Amino acid sequence: MSALNNLVNRGPNTTTYTLSVYIFPYILYVTVCIRSNLCRATIFEHPDYEGRQLVIKNKNAHFINDLMDNKADSISIRGSCKWLFYADSNFYSNFYLLNPNNYRSASSWNGQTDTLSSARVLPPAGTIAIALFEHPNFTGRMIVLCRLNPNLHKLEFEDQVSSVIVIGGTWKIYEHRNYEGGSRRLPPGNYGRLTQFDDKISSVLC
Repeated sequence: MSALNNLVNRGPNTTTYTLSVYIFPYILYVTVCIRSNLCRATIFEHPDYEGRQLVIKNKNAHFINDLMDNKADSISIRGSCKWLFYADSNFYSNFYLLNPNNYRSASSWNGQTDTLSSARVLPPAGTIAIALFEHPNFTGRMIVLCRLNPNLHKLEFEDQVSSVIVIGGTWKIYEHRNYEGGSRRLPPGNYGRLTQFDDKISSVLC
């Protein structure tokens, strides 16, 4: 528990994101003007926050690059951001959406031991933002928008969205560019499958 206590006692930090584009393999992440506590996830090799650890701050991670692939048995999440953890690299397969909290064993996030291979961060709860995903169940490439976008083609995401997480605000997704065609209203929530709008979104509005 000493590692966890040291983590808790460091106190809050703040950071401000300005308009930026981060490009990783299989990720496009866009965000504007989000102010929050520093988002940090610490992954531990063994239950009860023991063993080797990997600290991820405000970014996406492939654990295999840090010798922690399939070796996570406990997690501590600080700040106000949610995190998505995946059983496979490149953000595929089973996923776990975790809130800021302490998870002393894999069972506490309804997972299995030694099965996590990648993770990515979402903006803090309540931020006016929407996360768009290439495949169902929040897998594949991801883009996070904090403002309206009349043309997803410019971000190489037109007609390529299959699932959505609305972090804050009420958004409308549109079938065509410039907010035209069929639409659907999405309040905050997780939408693992979009059925009628699968691979048919060209613009979003909040």
